[in-house]
Formats: sequence, structure tokens, C-alpha cells
Amino acid sequence: INGSGSAGVGIANTSVTGSSQENKFENLQISNITGTPGWGLYVGSPTNREIDTATYRNVTVAGAALCWYQEGVATEAILYEKMNCQETTSGYYDVEGGDFITQDNAYLGPNTGSVTNLYTIANVVDYAMIINDHLEIGATITNVFNLPGVVNTGAGNIHIINGEYSTSQTGLAWVNYTQNGQ
Repeated sequence: INGSGSAGVGIANTSVTGSSQENKFENLQISNITGTPGWGLYVGSPTNREIDTATYRNVTVAGAALCWYQEGVATEAILYEKMNCQETTSGYYDVEGGDFITQDNAYLGPNTGSVTNLYTIANVVDYAMIINDHLEIGATITNVFNLPGVVNTGAGNIHIINGEYSTSQTGLAWVNYTQNGQ
């Protein structure tokens, strides 16, 4: 999928009526998604429609603001596996609702410029499991994991297991944890 430098979203897995369930997206390349908002994948529903049991496997996103953006309280059981996200300009993912698992993903670059947050997980996310992911970045970053939230408000479970994260930058926040919860 080539966004030709103007598309704002590569793939949107969403619903305006009913639900969207058990979708699989495999062996794809999404590139040049530089329009607004610049998401390689959009998963969820701004009106909290049910989006569940979706799998993204062996998907490469190259040249977008974010590899994926996820929202909606009924966006559940989403698996991102063996993704290859490279040269994103605003970070790798922003999850604003639901739950998800990442497994065996590679995040490469950007190697120039600056990025505020590589991974953002809002406090309303039910759970997040981040397993065996790999990061290499050369750009200036502020936070690797940004977990913003609301003080004195409960949050979901976030598990980071066996990852490998590498940057030559010093003085950054690896985990900016400003929420309550486990």
C-alpha cells in the first residue's frame, strides 16, 4: 500500500455501525503515509464500536508519522506480531483505548530529527503486553515509553517482557510513568 505522500491512513480497521471482528492483515507493506494524521494503521472506533480479535502479522510500515494508532474502549484482543516499523516521524504507536499485545516487533529509526514519545499508552488501556520487541533509534527522543494518565485514577496492566531497546542518546526518560495502576 503506497500512500504516495498524501494518504493520511494506510489501513483503517474500524466500524461506524455494528462491529468488526476476527480480521487478519498479513504480509503487507505500507509506505509513504505522510498526509494527516499519518497513521500506517488505524485500529478502533472514535464512537467506541466493537473492534476485536484483529491480528496484524508481518506488516511493514515505512514512512509514516506513526506505525499505528488505536482507540476505543471496545477495541479488544488486538495482536501486533512481527511488525517492522521504520522511519516514523512522531513515534511508533499511540494506544488511547482498549487492549493489545505486541510480540517480536522491530522498530528502526528515525535516525535524524527528534521524536517526543516512541510508545504512548493511555491510562484507560485495559492491558498491554509488550513481548520480545526490538528498538534501534538514532534520533533525539524525550521518552521511550510514555504512560500519561490522570492522577488518582486507576489504570490497566502494562507488561514489558524480554524487550531489547537501544539508543546512543543519554539523558532521556526510558519510562515516563505518570499514571496510577499496576
